[in-house]
Amino acid sequence: MQQMKVSLTVYGLAALSLAACSLLSVNGKTPGSSSGGAASAGGGGGGGGGGGGGTAGSGTAHNKFAVMDIEIGMPIKHEGYTCTPLDPNADSHCVKFLDTRCAGKPTGIHELRYGEEPPLGCFYDQSSAATYLDGVLQQTPMVNNRNERPRSEVKKPLENVALTGTQSKPSKIYEIRYMLGYDDLREDSKLYTALRAKYGEARDKNPPNAMKWHLDNTDMEADCDWAHCSLRVIDREFDHAEDARQVESDASAQHQNAAAPKL
Repeated sequence: MQQMKVSLTVYGLAALSLAACSLLSVNGKTPGSSSGGAASAGGGGGGGGGGGGGTAGSGTAHNKFAVMDIEIGMPIKHEGYTCTPLDPNADSHCVKFLDTRCAGKPTGIHELRYGEEPPLGCFYDQSSAATYLDGVLQQTPMVNNRNERPRSEVKKPLENVALTGTQSKPSKIYEIRYMLGYDDLREDSKLYTALRAKYGEARDKNPPNAMKWHLDNTDMEADCDWAHCSLRVIDREFDHAEDARQVESDASAQHQNAAAPKL
């Protein structure tokens, strides 16, 4: 999941604390009370030997790496999400804005073309993961991987959860992106504390910027730059398997529906 910068203010810390709490809670339960067993993941690194489990064995990983009650493998359509029109030749995309600045505003999502103005309300550009509020970009682009502006001048991205779905019928989620405000990924940071409580210790650690988990074919990465933090969960093997299944299903249907020739 567009690397942007955001100011580290008291408001930002409060928003991040709320985000951390949401990561810790699934249907109002703490990780230890969840039937999915997410809290027992002392194992973010314990499943690292996976990769050969195949999509059939990825259900446990998909449940373990759920974000805001959303799991890989679920249908792309969910209540509260705004989605692109279904296209059999393209991935599906949905977004849900959690930012208080979006309260009462319309939500939009599509790929912005060159020179195109984003619509009013809260808008998500699926090609870049950029967020816009009433047509104004809510991230500060970096130049040469740097941003010389004072942190107080950096715009905070709109907090959101974005989903990417397969080209199969029905479209199913294979990628989840959760965009947060600013924090870092040191061992004692609020964000990593919340992630560790829910998902276990990271398999690969690169504080204060990145932490990675892996189980079966599913990867999860938390990433923080000078501007914002994001959480990404993806299972590319699931995506490939679903698309292959759809191709086979379409071929079978075409075979079954072929008209008998008049000989």
